[in-house]
Amino acid sequence: MKSSILKLLYKPITIYIIGSILAIGLSMQSYYAPKKDFGTGNSIYTSYNNYLIFKNSFQHLKEEQNLYVHYMNEQWDLYKYTPTFSLFMGIFYAFPDLIGLILWNLLNVLMLVWGLSKLPMSNSKMYLWIFGFVLIELITSTQNTQSNALIVGLILAAYSMMNEKKYIPAILLISFAVFIKPFAIFAFLLLLFFPAWYQHFAMIILINIGFLLAPLVLVSSEYLIEAYSSWIDLLLMDHGDKIGYSVMGWLKSWFGFEMNKMLLLVLGLISLLVPLVRMKYYRSKYFQLNYLALILIWMVIFNHMAESPTFVIAVTGVGIWFFMSQKSILDYILMGLVVVFTILIATDLFPKSIRESIMEPYAIKGIPCILVYGKILWDLMRYESVRLTKLTDPVSSDL
Repeated sequence: MKSSILKLLYKPITIYIIGSILAIGLSMQSYYAPKKDFGTGNSIYTSYNNYLIFKNSFQHLKEEQNLYVHYMNEQWDLYKYTPTFSLFMGIFYAFPDLIGLILWNLLNVLMLVWGLSKLPMSNSKMYLWIFGFVLIELITSTQNTQSNALIVGLILAAYSMMNEKKYIPAILLISFAVFIKPFAIFAFLLLLFFPAWYQHFAMIILINIGFLLAPLVLVSSEYLIEAYSSWIDLLLMDHGDKIGYSVMGWLKSWFGFEMNKMLLLVLGLISLLVPLVRMKYYRSKYFQLNYLALILIWMVIFNHMAESPTFVIAVTGVGIWFFMSQKSILDYILMGLVVVFTILIATDLFPKSIRESIMEPYAIKGIPCILVYGKILWDLMRYESVRLTKLTDPVSSDL
């Protein structure tokens, strides 16, 4: 009986079913939840406010309204994504909120499930373990109707398509992710691990120009230029607003050290690029997957505005790093820190007073991921001494 249950759990279709039930259930919960006031004293905003921000942006785009101003009668907070993403949300605009919300959350959850299922792991048990590890953060992101699960799913699927030599679909997926969250642009670095990577530059440029100009099917060129200008202005203003669960948040809250955000971003980018000097290991799946994990974690911890729902991206990176190979005692300790202080600390297992007095002021949620990022960097830079035990790596002779 136990063996039969495990065999059923290890089937990819089971994870798709679990993910679908999760997305539908959380959508229903958000739709029927009491309205919120977000501190305004006027409880008129829904629990699926982020979805409405995304959805309403399509109407604002279509009517050539300013995408980047407050529409307080429709939604709480600003729209902060590209005009291209507004165009994409037209897919959901025609549906009633409940149906559109379910479809949106299904897209996010199932894209993550699909991306995980395509990774070159040696068996389905690892896929299940990573999914289980990410589950709480996935729930958090879905409850907030955010796009983070979609982002990580797009990047994972793109990497897997590179392995299948499907480079144009991979470029399309990453480019779409970039037009949701610009930090996803660094996922293009994964192309370096595959033959003739330099041949894809022209295609990357053409596809991204296509995404950039896609809203012209609805709006004038004058409006689109102004929209992108307003978006860039918003990003520049946002850059100075607040500090989240990030490297910047850790430095400021623990040491009182407030580094220039652009300088820290440049230093973070240098740290991301350093492992790429080890070119002789580019064909190793172990090296590639560790670097993929590094990118996913980097996207969160070097985003000075990182919030709790974004950590589904970083935690997926941690899961890929941890579950694909045999680990040292230090790795288990780091994993324990991630489980307790990144994943569980934001749940009701910890009293609200602890979350408000410790987690938020001291950027606790991000610190374990910062430590794991450092450990992955260390592993990549001493790669020749690392031995893989659980990952099929047919193209690498050094293992």
